[in-house]
Amino acid sequence: MKVTLTPAVKEEVLYYSDIKGEVFYLNIPQAVIKIEGNYGSGFDGLSTELHLTAEESKEILSVIKSKLTSETLKQNAEFWNCF
Repeated sequence: MKVTLTPAVKEEVLYYSDIKGEVFYLNIPQAVIKIEGNYGSGFDGLSTELHLTAEESKEILSVIKSKLTSETLKQNAEFWNCF
């Protein structure tokens, strides 16, 4: 038997760019960059998600791409060739 103690409340959200602060068209982020800190790092157990426009994500990913080894770029060539 199921007894409802508290009826569910529908969640309403608003997505906006974490860089420019503008609300996304159709309320859908064009890109989400997730960063997680693992054991041994200075931010172990912490994580964040950045909601970005396509242009903002290209700027950030271009910086990351410039720091990657050629082997990493080869392994994920389809992705990294977009920037």
